[in-house]
Amino acid sequence: MTDRGVSASSHEPTFELALALNKAESVEDAVDRTVACLSEVFDTESVGVFVWRLSAASTPSAGGASPTVSAELTQSDGAIDAPPTDRSFVQLTTTEPRVTTGIAGPRRSESSWAETDSESDVGRDSVGLVGSELLCGVGDDRIVGLASIVPRAFDAADRRVLTRAADALEAALGRLREPARVEAANATQAIEFDAFQRAIDEAADGVAILEGDEYVYVDQTHVEMYGFSSKTQLLGDTWETLYETAEVERLKGEAFPVLEREGQWRGRVAGSRPDGSTFPVEISLTVVGDNRIICTARDRTEERERKRELELKERAMDEADIAIQITDPTRAGNPLVYVNEGFERLTGYDESEVLGQNPRFLQSEATESEQLTQLREAVEAERPTTVELENVTAEGEPYWARLSVAPVHDEDGRLTNFIGIQQDVTERRELLETLKDRTERLELVLSETETGIAEWDLDAERVQWDETLVDTFGHDPETMAEFWSIVHPGDRERTRDEFETMLETGEPTSGAFRVCTGDGDVAWLETRAVATLDDDGTPRKVLATGADVTDQTERTEWLYDLFDYGPLMFLRTRIDGEAAVVEECDPSFAERLGYDREAVRGEPLSTFYDDESTNDLQTGGYTEALDGELTVVERQLVDAEGEPVPCLLRAVPREIDGRAVGTDVLLIDITEQKQRERALSSARAQYRTMLRAAPDPVFVVEPTSGEILETNTAAATLLDTPLDELVEGQYTDLFRTADHEQYRTLFEGGTDGPVSTLPNGRQTRLETATGETVPVETNLTTVELDDGPVTYGVFRDISERKKYTRRLEAVFNGTFQLTGLLNPDGTVVSINDAAVAFTGMDRDRLVGSHLKDALWADADAEADFDVDEAIDRAASGESVRRETELRGTDRIATVDFSVKPVRTDDGDVALLVVEGNDITAQKRQQQHLQVLQRVMRHNIRNDLNALRGWTNLLVDASDPDRRATHYERIERGFDRWERIAENIHQIERAIATQPADVDRIPATTLAQRVVDDRCDRHPAATICTHTEGVTGTIPRLIDVALGELVDNAVQAHPDQDPTVDVTVTRPEDGWLQIAVTDDGPGMPSMEASVLETGEESPLSHGSGLGVWTVRMIVTHFGGDVEVETTDDGTRVVLWVPTGETPPGSGPTVTPSSAVANRS
Repeated sequence: MTDRGVSASSHEPTFELALALNKAESVEDAVDRTVACLSEVFDTESVGVFVWRLSAASTPSAGGASPTVSAELTQSDGAIDAPPTDRSFVQLTTTEPRVTTGIAGPRRSESSWAETDSESDVGRDSVGLVGSELLCGVGDDRIVGLASIVPRAFDAADRRVLTRAADALEAALGRLREPARVEAANATQAIEFDAFQRAIDEAADGVAILEGDEYVYVDQTHVEMYGFSSKTQLLGDTWETLYETAEVERLKGEAFPVLEREGQWRGRVAGSRPDGSTFPVEISLTVVGDNRIICTARDRTEERERKRELELKERAMDEADIAIQITDPTRAGNPLVYVNEGFERLTGYDESEVLGQNPRFLQSEATESEQLTQLREAVEAERPTTVELENVTAEGEPYWARLSVAPVHDEDGRLTNFIGIQQDVTERRELLETLKDRTERLELVLSETETGIAEWDLDAERVQWDETLVDTFGHDPETMAEFWSIVHPGDRERTRDEFETMLETGEPTSGAFRVCTGDGDVAWLETRAVATLDDDGTPRKVLATGADVTDQTERTEWLYDLFDYGPLMFLRTRIDGEAAVVEECDPSFAERLGYDREAVRGEPLSTFYDDESTNDLQTGGYTEALDGELTVVERQLVDAEGEPVPCLLRAVPREIDGRAVGTDVLLIDITEQKQRERALSSARAQYRTMLRAAPDPVFVVEPTSGEILETNTAAATLLDTPLDELVEGQYTDLFRTADHEQYRTLFEGGTDGPVSTLPNGRQTRLETATGETVPVETNLTTVELDDGPVTYGVFRDISERKKYTRRLEAVFNGTFQLTGLLNPDGTVVSINDAAVAFTGMDRDRLVGSHLKDALWADADAEADFDVDEAIDRAASGESVRRETELRGTDRIATVDFSVKPVRTDDGDVALLVVEGNDITAQKRQQQHLQVLQRVMRHNIRNDLNALRGWTNLLVDASDPDRRATHYERIERGFDRWERIAENIHQIERAIATQPADVDRIPATTLAQRVVDDRCDRHPAATICTHTEGVTGTIPRLIDVALGELVDNAVQAHPDQDPTVDVTVTRPEDGWLQIAVTDDGPGMPSMEASVLETGEESPLSHGSGLGVWTVRMIVTHFGGDVEVETTDDGTRVVLWVPTGETPPGSGPTVTPSSAVANRS
């Protein structure tokens, strides 16, 4: 065999290889030793030695799979080409097992490898000849082989040498991997124990165990609940230290007799802490075994505070200026079931006089039937509505009320109540009547790339991807939360940290991370991002480029878990008759058992075994080891002191000339693992007992199958179902069928603390045996056990809490005023929907902030001072009320603002009630009325003086022509008065019309109607419209303003054939622009000033009043006016909000904000 490449001493090197491989410290070390050994056996000038690793992507199975060769290669020299990565092989399995020599152990699989498209000469041998290569499999993932460098043939001796080397290498690889498996199993046990301990420590209920009167176990929740820091402070101490003397005596007198008689007791007590404070606690006592009691304790402080908060909110509603009423439509006549003190103040009726009656008793004969019809139809349709009614007080005095009625439904959509909120609007109505009366009087006087781009808006927390990124990854995230949800969980924390670092430092960042694509795959996204900063250096936006680099990224991670499981022990045995005798051991074996190493040598192996392990050794165990059939077993050693040392043992036969002469044994000390297993078993029994004693329903569920593994008595009681029927049932049986998928999502993912809603927003509910549903608060925790995860779910009945909270919140949010609750220091505790809509801020951002930061964020220093002063005065017990200006999302509103204290039963100020009534429209009406009166007085006085002069001239004139001229002047004066009267009428219509109630028509229709009408009035003028393609509606009264502008443009033109263009455009969303352009001499500066500023000026003719009317009408409906005068003529632009937003759904845009928005 020497002349064909195999050295003469091939047996000895392969034997040495088996010994050397037992010293290998890693997989790579073992492979290198194998190649080195075979290189000594064969003549490397004619034969190349190599070890290939099969691709991890496809693990083969005997007889059919086709793995491919990976790029990794270990070989003797550079004469052998690396195998192509697409080369495929099949695994061939022998039918006869073999026992190899060497101490590394027997091979677990007997296989060889042949190329799928080659003709292999493999028969019953374990080695395959493929072309000029001799191949042999090593386990499931490697091939050791020989390759002919010069022409030659491989014979049986070559096969034998290669087989021995492969056997030795596979045994060594198995040895190196075995400790990792054992360590993983131990780690799983540790995780399981820690998870159970963590689950009980993190539970909301405290758990303790008493023997007699002393604590023998307490969890961390119990310790912290009673104000201690360490469990050792309670262990061994009596339970009486946690309660005051009177409470101890009460427990002994009330609880202990019931506990002795029935085995369990549950009730509320007052716990005491070391600092002297007390707190409400609900405890459940259960007797288990002799003289042992399990105690679960639940801190009820939060429940007490929540109840107190709800009571204070209800008291706050009673203190509010608005009148609140609640009716019950489930009862005959829909009677009143609640009214607040504001109702009593407004109507003059006492609560006892009105409860049980329908609120229609407030109506009078003068109440308009149209409003009543609207109210009745809304109630019948169960939809909200707002009407203005004339009601009558208990004293018979009429008053006007703005009534908002809204239905209240339960979680199943059933109507339960109507909430009605009245606001006294008598003063506003009287103002309108006064205006109308004064206007009528005036009328009587005056007449009759493959790279995509992404952008993050940090202020708005919005994300925008271009089409490239959306098409590539199948997602179109719009918010930061949506973006982070598609980042792979394994990369999410790292990517978020890199993102935050970029924002903190301002430095660009680049990198790649995985994202979950829309079709369920995982792709790699490579990004380069940079933050854009404002003048203060604060990041506002992030711009990034991104590309799919999945195909270019090879991210194969190989984890070599080189660990110190320890301690590892090694010994060698020999056959002495029929006994196994220790021939040699390493120092760790002797030291662990407490013997001198010399004393161990020559002793029977059974000397170091306990009786059971000795019996296993002598009844076939050692024979199996000699035959190579013993893999890994558990044995119990005994140290020199007689203490047990549990171990995992693996023994492999040691042969000389093909005859087994002993074994090589590897032992792993598993003492700590056994201790953990015993502790875990004890903990499981203890936790099961505590679970059964829990006061709330508890379910332990296998989330994949949905099987209920464990539950408790509280669950059986709530669901009215026997305990044994619940266990081993399906958790989906606990819920309504329509919500099964939602609950499956909760059980599989767990919850971050208690939740009361499903992912789709519906209330979490349990379904009883009778089909009824119970609203519950749910807390789900997933615990990883050795045989898979389980979900631990606690369900708390919140039926009463939901009923009370629903009624209070409906009242609180039903008012159209800005309403909020504050702490005495001005911090916002709660704020209603109207205030949230006004500020445009998230409720979570408002709650917890100071009131002046919420509503006066942009106001001046004086307003800030007034807010602080108002809060201080209210906190001291005084009610404060004044008018102020508040800045909303897009307007400044004038508000009747008040702060009132809410006191506890002890008289202390606990909360402050804040109310704001928007009186902007009322103030605007007053302003318009004042200006109108001053302008009219001025113009009337001027015109009367002129008429008096012309009349005198007419009387004195004798010439007919001069008399005709004076008469014509007098007639023109009366014509102006007629136009002024018409303008006054239009002003009245505008002021009396609320923006929310306005009649709207398409802007193009309105413009065309005005132009058609003016063409008839001014036939000599050329008047044109340009409205093509414009959409949007505007108030119908804008036609008055537009007609006035067209008349003014025609009449002011010096020629008889002026040209006027009316153009309607939509320059931006939410706004329409109506421009009136003429070719005249230009508008006088006085009239232009009136149009643009609305300031009062000494106008002296009717057209001036008309110009003021234009300004007043447009601004009344939230618009603005601009004037441009050039050498070519005048252009007047009306900016008018569109009708896309339903009336009343949001604040009205004011002229100042419109200008700000456009600039």
